[in-house]
Amino acid sequence: MSKAAKRQKAKRLKYFKGLSKNDLQKFEMEWEKRISSWMIEIERNAGRLRDNKDRLIPAVFCIVDDALIILEECGKDIVNKYAKKTFDLLTAQCCVSFSKKALPKFYRLNKRLHEL
Repeated sequence: MSKAAKRQKAKRLKYFKGLSKNDLQKFEMEWEKRISSWMIEIERNAGRLRDNKDRLIPAVFCIVDDALIILEECGKDIVNKYAKKTFDLLTAQCCVSFSKKALPKFYRLNKRLHEL
């Protein structure tokens, strides 16, 4: 991860942590926008291993981990309220997007097993 990406990640963490303490309504709005943005990023990067400069791209499932880390830093109440929905939405998007690139049968099988 580049220095700029690390700074951006730290800034995002600080921003959401501050919102979770001071303005829960704005936190919720911003969190929904961020989830939408992550879903677009997942769709774009699913199945890609390298960028146009031949640098490795982290797996799209790392986005789920990053989102949960942000929630954990915001406190237990925030985790209890948003973690499950966030995990479910982003993981489903990862599965759907990756299966479109690899083999659509993967997602159908995963979905059936999840429903059992």
